[in-house]
Amino acid sequence: MQYPSGYLALWQPENLFSGCSMLSELRKSCLHGNFATSGYQSPRRAVYLWVTIGTSPSCEGELMRRTLFLLIITIGLGLLTAPVAGQDGFNLPAALYALGSDGQVQRFGLGTEGVRTVTPEDAFVLDFGVSPDGNWLAYRTEDALSVTHLFLDNSAIVETNAGVPPVRGQGDTLAWSPTGDTIAYTTLNGIRVHFNSGLSTLEDETKFADITVGEIHDLRWSPDGRFLAAAANDNIWWIYRRDEPEMTLVSAIPSSIGLDWLSGGELIFAPQDGGLFAMNLDNANAQTTLLDDTWFYRLPFRRPDGTIVVFARQKGDDTIEEGFGRLIALLPDEAAIGNLSETAIEIEALRWMPRGEFLTAFQGGVLAVVEPTTGNGFPLPISNAVAFGWGSQPFEHVEGVQLPREGYFLAEDENEVVQLWRLPADGSPPFTITDGEDDVTSYGISPGGRNVAYSSGGTLWLRSADGRGEARQLATINAENLPDPAFSPDGQQIAYADGGIWMISTNGDAPQQLAANRSDGQSEVLYVRPQFATNLGALLVDIVGGDGVAPGILDVNTGEVLGASCCFSNSRWLRDGRFITYSVNTDPLIIFAPGLQLWNVNSLSEPAILLPDLVSVSEVVEVEPGVLRIVIDTGAQFVSPLRVVDMRIEDGVTTFVSAHGFAEEPTLSPGGDFIAGFAGTNVAPGVVRGSLTLIDNMTGEQVILSEPKSVWDFKWRPN
Repeated sequence: MQYPSGYLALWQPENLFSGCSMLSELRKSCLHGNFATSGYQSPRRAVYLWVTIGTSPSCEGELMRRTLFLLIITIGLGLLTAPVAGQDGFNLPAALYALGSDGQVQRFGLGTEGVRTVTPEDAFVLDFGVSPDGNWLAYRTEDALSVTHLFLDNSAIVETNAGVPPVRGQGDTLAWSPTGDTIAYTTLNGIRVHFNSGLSTLEDETKFADITVGEIHDLRWSPDGRFLAAAANDNIWWIYRRDEPEMTLVSAIPSSIGLDWLSGGELIFAPQDGGLFAMNLDNANAQTTLLDDTWFYRLPFRRPDGTIVVFARQKGDDTIEEGFGRLIALLPDEAAIGNLSETAIEIEALRWMPRGEFLTAFQGGVLAVVEPTTGNGFPLPISNAVAFGWGSQPFEHVEGVQLPREGYFLAEDENEVVQLWRLPADGSPPFTITDGEDDVTSYGISPGGRNVAYSSGGTLWLRSADGRGEARQLATINAENLPDPAFSPDGQQIAYADGGIWMISTNGDAPQQLAANRSDGQSEVLYVRPQFATNLGALLVDIVGGDGVAPGILDVNTGEVLGASCCFSNSRWLRDGRFITYSVNTDPLIIFAPGLQLWNVNSLSEPAILLPDLVSVSEVVEVEPGVLRIVIDTGAQFVSPLRVVDMRIEDGVTTFVSAHGFAEEPTLSPGGDFIAGFAGTNVAPGVVRGSLTLIDNMTGEQVILSEPKSVWDFKWRPN
């Protein structure tokens, strides 16, 4: 069927009267005259009704030639779960992005996040794509391909020769690879690929590959980012392998009505003449018949559980019109076919939504959601769109999670006061362990997790780590300082920074200053972030001066401070009394990779190099004596998946552990089996905040903590 121009709303026949009532109320409120309707009785016994409505001048022109669809916007724009004439609300499977005819991209967030414009006001956007971590938007104008962070104030121009898409609205014309290190986009001549991997700035050494293949209207990366499928006219698909800095053609599919990936090197396709097939690109393009060609199959899709769903129509079946099909399923590891529906629906202009539970119909600037087993659907509150796309699929939101040990973080309470929270290891929800009227600014946890020390209201406090009992005042401090209290290995002493380094016993004795901040003649030199050694009478401190941050060793008996060469932002003791240094890149637009160094406290002039300066390290823990577990930044600009390796310090041998997920400020658990980090991040002067996400290094399972929504300064309970 051909959809008339205008807005599409859909009712079941039994709900048509309520729709007319809604129309009447809308007319009373603002609109007058000039109503035109048309309808269509589909084979699935639903009625499509289009309404074109004129408005009075008093409506300020904003509602000019709107439709009944506006009522849905009024009812549910904030939640994007608008019910249509009594139907249940609909929750999006991921954040939805829509490019309007005004050249602006809007983000329709999940839950109560609402709607906001995410592209610059002065940019007329042609197409766009969202990064796999959900934090970056790549968009193209006539002048350039640019990227902008969706939550932080970061943006950059990738190139000024990006071309323009030949067609929009039929698929993804700009697509990030799932690994985040490649962006592909259609051009008038074919495809252009930007390899944004490698340790380089945006201005130099970036790599591009051009593919001359004619008009392309949809781009689909394999799950591991090794292959790219490109849809051309007449249902032709071209398959390319990423061989940086080239893209190599490895297969051509003469005809397929839809295509999806089964794995990193295997895809499924449905030829126009019938049948459903799998192709293994890692095995010389070997093909496997999944369903024979006695049936037509359309729009195959692999759901997250491995089930393949596809629309089917038997050849010679006159009861189902051409262009229609009913949904069937191939269950994973089973030969049987499951009939999911007896109702045939029209599949023209339909595309699967993330997770494969619903489809979208996009035509005339309107985006509608369609239920695949019944064909029932409703429009989303989007009008005048020229293209749409989805953000990264959200991870499961949980109230708690089973962990190897408890964690701690800072977040606001219901009164908007920053408190210290504890995340139990047993899967129960987090709870506050402080209850003061002043914000908690920093904290430390004793070995074994018995006590916590924290700063709040110009005071250093001590209390039980389970929140029971009363907090005890230890010392008065400068409220503007971050003392970063640290416990001694026996939990009886606390070192903290306050105009220098101080130490105090947990029994309440007077604090003792070990070293005061000093001046080097040009700027003040600060001693901050103390860490106790496990077997030495020394503290590892950060020395902050005009040249940056350098590690230093503070003798707790003499107060002498010995500084190492500058500059590293992170340092950590090892169990044998040596320490390591590395720096985390804080600018995603320029890759900074200082490697990983090993220091001996008796010789601070030259460290041993564990990883060269071409490797960017995000996090390190010593999981066993002499064995480091390391989170490595892969070097991709903007987006970098978490890659975890083990290294033996003795000989430098590394072993791959995992490569799972995305997170800002990843923090390994002491045993290295979990990573905590932040998703959907934002910055409040120098502090990265976001939803707490937790990743199981062994299984790859990643979840997000439901509450609190914004947390920061996560720490695991130490051994």
